[in-house]
Amino acid sequence: TDHTAKASEESEGHETSQISFDESVTGKIRFWKDAPHITLYIDDYTVMEEVMDLTTLRRGDHCIVGLNPVRKLCGCCDALVFRLASLEILRLYHHFIMFDDVASISDDGVPLNKDGEPARICEYSNTPIGALQLAARVGFRRFLNDPAPFQQLTLHDYQDGRAAFGIFRVIQDINEAQRERIVNEAQELMEDFKPYDIFFRNCEHAAFGLDAGTKRWVSPQVPFLIYNLARLFVQLLGCLLLFGIKGLKETGSGEASLSMSLSIFLYHLCSTVPVALQVLISLVRATVLLTEQKGRLGELTYFFLLTKEVARAAISGGLSIAMLALLPRMVMEWGWVWTPSYLVMTGYGKMDTMFNFSTRMVTRWFNLYGTGVPVAVFASTRQLAHERKKRESSRVRMNPLVESFIPFGHAPLAWRDRSRSTPTLFKNTGTSFSAPTTPLFKFAEAEGERPQRKDYPNGITEYTSKLEVSQGKQSMPVRTTSGPGRNGMPPFHLPAGVLRTKKAGEHPGNDSKDHALRRRRKSKEELRDQTR
Repeated sequence: TDHTAKASEESEGHETSQISFDESVTGKIRFWKDAPHITLYIDDYTVMEEVMDLTTLRRGDHCIVGLNPVRKLCGCCDALVFRLASLEILRLYHHFIMFDDVASISDDGVPLNKDGEPARICEYSNTPIGALQLAARVGFRRFLNDPAPFQQLTLHDYQDGRAAFGIFRVIQDINEAQRERIVNEAQELMEDFKPYDIFFRNCEHAAFGLDAGTKRWVSPQVPFLIYNLARLFVQLLGCLLLFGIKGLKETGSGEASLSMSLSIFLYHLCSTVPVALQVLISLVRATVLLTEQKGRLGELTYFFLLTKEVARAAISGGLSIAMLALLPRMVMEWGWVWTPSYLVMTGYGKMDTMFNFSTRMVTRWFNLYGTGVPVAVFASTRQLAHERKKRESSRVRMNPLVESFIPFGHAPLAWRDRSRSTPTLFKNTGTSFSAPTTPLFKFAEAEGERPQRKDYPNGITEYTSKLEVSQGKQSMPVRTTSGPGRNGMPPFHLPAGVLRTKKAGEHPGNDSKDHALRRRRKSKEELRDQTR
């Protein structure tokens, strides 16, 4: 499987000591060395990373680049679009699927497959020159019905392989069989594809439809753009209300004061509330969808993206909301109206772009400086305790019959924590409680050496098993007897610490059980005195 971001977590640097915020949450700072450029797509679910080496691209990869309507008209324009996408300033994207593995890069920067041919991609696309040629060949009306065919191009059409930047790859775990299926489906789509439609069949629909992780014919950019256009239209009404506020301020009558209050309320309803709702919805959606993928992404990737989205809501969203809330006062006190109107329409977008650019530059600086990107990692103490208890319960429990043969201080913690009461050996007597966590004994796992059960007429059940001592001692057979009591058996068949099964109807506090516990504790005290 391919997961560059998760694999790079193995190269993490040092970390700070753990800090407890309260009785339920702890946190620490981990420094992620050589952290890749990872970010969330606009759907707040798809995680993508920038490809710095084109030879890591493989067939079936879902790749994303900045949207460039004038591709191949000017090399400088193409480089600028890729640079803006790399810095997360441009947030409109084009999608394609890799058709070949990139095995090498030629001397002139052409990505090559294993056969030495230019590596190919599949996409819904066209160039301005190609569109004019297609319109001249099939006619303008037919061109409008199908302006961009689903076709096969070379990766070199997008970028020189000697300096890769601005190409993102969706992080996903796919095997060879899934890659083969993606390539086959892409080939079938090229042979029989439906006409391009910007709302229902665009490059994003095809890429997500072929993607092994989604397999859905969706385009998140379409509802994203529709919502933002609707928000801008509502905010345009807020701009008109600002002009009304200025006119009412110049009137200065009592009725104008009441109308001004109503206009300010309507302004906030049209300008401030839509931005606040968008910030809140984006934060909640990103938190839920990232938590769903926490196990797949890895700890550092998950907390890096989660912290980034929380900071986006607090910094970008908070500053935008505060700015929009203060604009009516700017109109009333200074008489400005065009500048506040411009900020209403572009303020939130500019704040979000500045945040993306700032976080990209900060993470790049940390990588170049060598310390690694600091990532705040949080954990629930209740969850940690539950996981620790689960690990301990999964360990092999030591046979209490063997416990009397173990020197003081070498009993495993797994058995000590699971005992009915703290043995005398481990009571606080001034001696260290340290003991190895690896059990010294384990039951043999071979089929023929599993515990053998034997039932006696008097109700006694005997299990004979073979225990292996991990400290190099020879294996020894151990017989564990369980039953309702010692009826019909000599005393020496029930040594101290024997496992017993409760007889139906037997009270937990019967004399035979208490007597066995007292004998076991007494034997431990004698062993402790001998050790001293």
